[in-house]
Amino acid sequence: PYAKVGQPIRVAVENASSDAISYSWTVDGVGVGSGSTYTPTENDLMKWIGVTVSSGSDTAQLEMFFSELPVVYINTENGAPIVSKEDYIDAELIVQGNSVYNSEPTKLYNGLTEIRGRGNSTWGQPKKPYRLKLDKKTDVFGMGKSKHWVLLANYLDESLQRNTLAYNLSGAMGMEQMATVFVDVVLNGDFVG
Repeated sequence: PYAKVGQPIRVAVENASSDAISYSWTVDGVGVGSGSTYTPTENDLMKWIGVTVSSGSDTAQLEMFFSELPVVYINTENGAPIVSKEDYIDAELIVQGNSVYNSEPTKLYNGLTEIRGRGNSTWGQPKKPYRLKLDKKTDVFGMGKSKHWVLLANYLDESLQRNTLAYNLSGAMGMEQMATVFVDVVLNGDFVG
């Protein structure tokens, strides 16, 4: 699940003797603890929190990006780069909630998607915008069911808020309003904004 500053993250292992389990916690690859829980601090924000759990010869590793925003994890098939605005490529999509957007379990979406680039002038910038096509209509963040979703990069807007401000103003004036949610994106294991 998502993590909060000052609240322990707990790892549970089923069907194993508790004295035969060892834990190793890391933040950005640096060891920070060895118990079944780890309590994140402010200094851990915008970093990777990982845990390795061992029981006998079995070992499992989990890792999450620690953000106060929801986190969108996209893993393209075979780690392929997204190079086209016309051709979709297959990917896996996981949306991790936060204290505002949460569900049980806390992954708001966990399934297949297709992804391609989008935009005109923004496609040529270092931070890319993307178009997602989910495998089924899904209500993500309470915005209504749809198969098609957009991740705007807002690279040319240093405030990252002009689009959202315009959409909210439109809604306040009784006009059509585009729903938006700020998220952090992890693409093929790399934080991209």
